[in-house]
Amino acid sequence: MVTVMRVLTEVPRDKGSAIVRFPCDGPGLQVLIYGDSLTAGAPSMKPFGEEFSKSLAEFGCRVEVIACGLCAATAHEMIQVFEEPFVLDSLQCRWGSGLGHLAKEADVVLIMAGTNDLCFADGKQIFDATRGRCLKRWSALPAQRREANSLLASWTRGSVDISVDVTCPRRPLRFINTVALMPFGPQSRLKKYWESDGVHFTETGSKVFGFRLAQLLVAS
Repeated sequence: MVTVMRVLTEVPRDKGSAIVRFPCDGPGLQVLIYGDSLTAGAPSMKPFGEEFSKSLAEFGCRVEVIACGLCAATAHEMIQVFEEPFVLDSLQCRWGSGLGHLAKEADVVLIMAGTNDLCFADGKQIFDATRGRCLKRWSALPAQRREANSLLASWTRGSVDISVDVTCPRRPLRFINTVALMPFGPQSRLKKYWESDGVHFTETGSKVFGFRLAQLLVAS
């Protein structure tokens, strides 16, 4: 059975929230982390935003982090619910909000999308969905990641010739290659950073990724 995200008119009383806040002491920047199951921290449900927030505080940065991870959501679905205040994730388990709705008060927005597109789309299709069906074998996932990441990196540099998309009128300020931060290689697998599906982080991997992301942003 195929399930899709649903637009809601109000907060459902019988569902948990996919929106998690990690406040800081006193006034500071607000950083929104938006994405799918990787952002949610599935399957352990320990979002990397927690370690990201903690690490930023240890680095002396006053940052309030808001994370919204909609499990099983594709990049295309995220675009469809962009401005919606209430949506139910594709697993019908937790509610969240559209990226545009949450981003209105954010100073910085970090988007991690495309995880759930890997089995149904190639790198170019994922890139197209992220900026604006034939089932693949698991072995094709690294190649699709590389292709999508390469196109996204080229887009932020302005070296990809694409037509202007009304849903995304300007390029992002920066592309962060998550494959470089958390390689799917023998060392990472040996340290149990990745789940056996080759797509999701383990609880340990989520913490390591959050720390590395904070370290990268502070240094830049």
